[in-house]
Amino acid sequence: MEYENMPRPGNGPGMCGSDRDIFERVWRRVMPEDTPSSPIALKPREEGMECLPETYNPSAAAIPAGFTVPMPAQSGTGVSASFGGVSQPALYPQSEQALSPTGSDFPQTDDVPYLGRASAVHGSQMQNFILRALQSWRCYQLLSHRSSSGPKKLFSSLAAQRKQQAKQISTAYFLITGVTYFPAERITAPAFSSYLGMLRSCFISEQRDASDYIAAAEEVTDPWLRELYVNLSQESTEIAGDIRRALEQM
Repeated sequence: MEYENMPRPGNGPGMCGSDRDIFERVWRRVMPEDTPSSPIALKPREEGMECLPETYNPSAAAIPAGFTVPMPAQSGTGVSASFGGVSQPALYPQSEQALSPTGSDFPQTDDVPYLGRASAVHGSQMQNFILRALQSWRCYQLLSHRSSSGPKKLFSSLAAQRKQQAKQISTAYFLITGVTYFPAERITAPAFSSYLGMLRSCFISEQRDASDYIAAAEEVTDPWLRELYVNLSQESTEIAGDIRRALEQM
């Protein structure tokens, strides 16, 4: 038969424990009675790969050189955002750190005046600002889809502007911490009961963001981070004005 012409490796991969028994039972079930032998030769149990213990702990596995493992996040330390008075669930805990390379291009100590490690104390606040900007981005996307030609262009432009703001903060966060944080794929637009209600929520949210950016600018000592927050506050104020003018023309 055709299976007799198949290559038969002398030492194929081994199987462990019940895996071998399952393979043999499946082979006998699917093949005719006169071909009981599998063309795949398994290594003897004592020569095969060592089986993982039943209590295998993946955290004990070897870690690639040049990477550090983040400590588990503590409960209750998540970063959440509030949009239009609706609290959004935490996407990443404050203490979470991605696997960060420790090579020469990712120095662990860098005492620089602009976007340096000294500003890492503001990391959780920056994450929150990124989330809020992305939430606004999704909201304006939804408004654009629900609008006619005139307002459609406006809200499409505002969506692009808010996403760019999130990228600006994310870039500063990366330069400060060495960690990339831009969870755009996890953000969904909040549900609203009406088109006008959505506009009002965005109007309120932009003013709150403008106020919070200014407050953050007064706290930081990094000149570039302060400048970024001042500019973002001005942009949010201008967006609130755009929404007001759009409502006046309806």
